[in-house]
Amino acid sequence: MIQTGLAFCEVSFIRRALKTSRREDFFAREELAWVTGARQAIHLAGVLAAKKAFLQALGCPEFSRLSEIVVEFLSNGCPTLQVKSSTLKKILRGKKISLSISHTKNIATGLALVYLDRRR
Repeated sequence: MIQTGLAFCEVSFIRRALKTSRREDFFAREELAWVTGARQAIHLAGVLAAKKAFLQALGCPEFSRLSEIVVEFLSNGCPTLQVKSSTLKKILRGKKISLSISHTKNIATGLALVYLDRRR
């Protein structure tokens, strides 16, 4: 079975969050350091949308420790997830995750697929 999640995030929300200590509620340190400058809010809107989509696909939309989910990018630009939460790691046992992130200058979207890892 494939579980899907789709989420959106407004770039203006991220711009406001970056000006407060709330940024640490949403993002890990490495995510905040990865991109700086004018494109930071657009990039992080995609990251937050991907995290929310992942939690939706996993069936855990109420999980609030978003900084325990780290979105990373492979050398080819594909997004991946590193999960630090032991609770989420247990739920993910035997499963794989695929992510897609896209954005305009005003809104970002994240799509997540969670499915059985057939190699196990």
